[in-house]
Amino acid sequence: MLEAASPGTVLAGWSLGALLVEDLLRGGHVPAGLDVVRICPFLDFCDPAGPWKPMVLRRMARRIQGDAPGVLEDFADLAGIPSGPLRHAWMDQATTIGEEGLAEGLDVLGSLRFPAPWTDAPGGFLVSPDDAVAPPARSPEAHTLVLPEGSGHVPFLIHPESFSLALRELVEG
Repeated sequence: MLEAASPGTVLAGWSLGALLVEDLLRGGHVPAGLDVVRICPFLDFCDPAGPWKPMVLRRMARRIQGDAPGVLEDFADLAGIPSGPLRHAWMDQATTIGEEGLAEGLDVLGSLRFPAPWTDAPGGFLVSPDDAVAPPARSPEAHTLVLPEGSGHVPFLIHPESFSLALRELVEG
């Protein structure tokens, strides 16, 4: 699919998606010159210096079986998704992944990790200054834009205008 991407295509990955994009880059599966944007990125979700431990992810994966809405509500709280229509829409989308898919994602978070530095690619990084979900990951300053305070782990939902402007700046700038 990436090989068939038309000119101007941007490959963007958010959170776990940013880690999967890094995996594609390191595996040589992203065409040269394709803009890549990593949003709320990390290289090792369970970095010993970070807030997440593999045991916590395993507990969450077990809890998902039978209580996916409860796990997702807890995640939404941590991610900073406000109550109301926005959270409801997010929950509707997240539950479509299904219990097995959610558990599989947690397994990938606990097992896929890369050493620094990031793979060099056109594009850059969008980070939230108050992201309580993604462990802190140093990204190249010259290619990193910090989003507004209050963006949490879902800057595209909390500050959509600022997010869109920053995304454009990275790929057009």
